[in-house]
Amino acid sequence: MTFMFRDFKGHHQPDEVVKISMCKGHYNWLSKIYQGKSLEMRGEEAEYAMHDDLFAPFAKKNHMFTLMKVDFGEKKDDEFHLFNGRDLKTIRTVIKSYYPNDEDKFGIYEEGFFQTTFQYNGESGKCDQVVVEVKNITDELALEALAGGSLRVNMMTPASTRVDISEFAFTLVPRPETDPLYVQEAMPELFKRFFQERKEALQYKTFKECVSFINNQIDAAIIVWEDVRAKSQHTTGKKLFEKYQQLTNALLRKDEGQVKEMLDAGDISPDVLWVTYITANHRLFTSRDPKKDLTKSKELVDLFVLCGLEKDLLSLAIAGERERFLFVKIRAHYNILHENEFVVEQLVPRVISGTDIIYNCEYTRANLSPLGYWKHYNNATSSFSGGMGDCSTETFEKNENIRLYLEQNTPGKLVVNVL
Repeated sequence: MTFMFRDFKGHHQPDEVVKISMCKGHYNWLSKIYQGKSLEMRGEEAEYAMHDDLFAPFAKKNHMFTLMKVDFGEKKDDEFHLFNGRDLKTIRTVIKSYYPNDEDKFGIYEEGFFQTTFQYNGESGKCDQVVVEVKNITDELALEALAGGSLRVNMMTPASTRVDISEFAFTLVPRPETDPLYVQEAMPELFKRFFQERKEALQYKTFKECVSFINNQIDAAIIVWEDVRAKSQHTTGKKLFEKYQQLTNALLRKDEGQVKEMLDAGDISPDVLWVTYITANHRLFTSRDPKKDLTKSKELVDLFVLCGLEKDLLSLAIAGERERFLFVKIRAHYNILHENEFVVEQLVPRVISGTDIIYNCEYTRANLSPLGYWKHYNNATSSFSGGMGDCSTETFEKNENIRLYLEQNTPGKLVVNVL
């Protein structure tokens, strides 16, 4: 941190570098406020300069906005409330007053908070108001609520409103209200734009993680991602992301017309189908919104059949997939594509018989029926707890409901042909 000695008489001394300890979140927040420039502070004493230049922005509570989540458990969906300020005790009291008939039957949690500040815009030559997140908001439902603008902002009163004086100057005029403590106002366009961009960035990040999972974790006897992508007309990741989202939204709306348009245009290629299915069935990638559940979409299964991918889909539905080499990071333990009983029941025996060969592996020279594949697929994971030298192997349980269903639908002798 650069400390610049300045006193009230205008005397200067050579700048010096001082060490200041702060959490990473606070440092990142200050860096955003100062637009990535190196942090500096000015004053007669480093302690005073630190307070005035680094921590003063944090004291401007009227520029802070807190997002609160009301968790009703399984009774109904979460609800969100946006408040101006950081008085969490008062905010909780106000939220409780919104639910007089549900007292003590829900939880109230802070989801995140952000600050508004002004930054110089080099293109326009003006200071633009911007949003800087202090505690990042990443929850899917919270971002949708903020981006959609359906929330209203509980504004503190009295509070200031911006009034432009000229093209280059503005002032803040105090509001006349003093009661009630909060008044509800529409979501500012600034907030909606900011969180729409955040939501889209998070969705694209999840998409890239899904593609990485397919490429690195899925059995190559089922999906060779490089070959799938080489045959696709969606040559860029952005294009694939766009078509995956388009298909997902059409399936959620049950918009047969939109799906047909995509089919006629050749937009529903194998890579689009795989990203759609794996995102919907993966523990980390699937939507938290119950209204966006495609795990039991007959329409999606039928698209796989139409594209001739039903055997590969059945293999994934029987076994799922997961990260095989686990380290201390808990995310690796959750990097799991779940098996899907619904898909198995949709395909067997309606499309695939119990004796059909669905899995061919050149490496193991195995040709397996559905039940044979259930018995054959690898259910082992390796865990490195203390380093590369400390490795242990464990097995996870296979889905017994799928085994029973396949046994019921496998006539005669089980077809397992391992040369």
